[in-house]
Amino acid sequence: MFSTSIIRQALASADAASPVAPLGLPRTSEGRITKIRKPRISNHYAPSFFRPHVLASERLRHWVSPHAFSHHHHVISQIPLSAASILMEVMLSSLEPKTRSNYGAGLLRFTQFCDQLAIPEQNRCPASEVLISAFIASYAGRRSTDCVNGWLAGLKFWHMFQGAPWLGGPMLCSVKKGVSKLVPAASRKDKSEPVTLEHIHCLLRDLDLTNAKDAAVYSASTAAFHSVCRYDCPSRTSLGLYSLISDIL
Repeated sequence: MFSTSIIRQALASADAASPVAPLGLPRTSEGRITKIRKPRISNHYAPSFFRPHVLASERLRHWVSPHAFSHHHHVISQIPLSAASILMEVMLSSLEPKTRSNYGAGLLRFTQFCDQLAIPEQNRCPASEVLISAFIASYAGRRSTDCVNGWLAGLKFWHMFQGAPWLGGPMLCSVKKGVSKLVPAASRKDKSEPVTLEHIHCLLRDLDLTNAKDAAVYSASTAAFHSVCRYDCPSRTSLGLYSLISDIL
């Protein structure tokens, strides 16, 4: 699960809110011992038993909360520890390594925000909608929409992994919309010019369709162009355009 040694000691402890330090060093999903490094200044957070120094990709696994102990106690009461460990490993395997790292970065920023406001551990998971919304609002005008959405996705997955409910609702939706309108200019990109039939004709004219690579490029381009037209133009008039494009291409 998060860490076998942490769980075993938590279960052996009568007071789950005051856990003892885990034995050994944090390990990756492959069993390798991670090298503990001093975090950079921008990545500093308050030392805590709940958050050992591990790689960003391992934070989902090793960063826990008081809520997680009761949840895992409940899980282990239903299935053996070995089966529970496999269950959690498979859950983590649903994410690509890069995604786990990105989610770990968002979890770090959330932790830093909670540290600044002195939020108690038990209030960080499950986090209230007010806390989540305030966290995202604090980055308005400083981060792109994709960045904020990625952090939220990571925080939501972490809650699920901890067995905690996700309390995001209408307030969070409104804050997300506000953040998207306050995205810094440096994070915005101008819209590209639309692809037209003239562009397809240029490809047809300048590519050598007897060449396998050129033929593949043209095939992929026409398929993409035709698919976008079918998706964006569902009107009756567009049906005639579809036939015209098909005849031309």
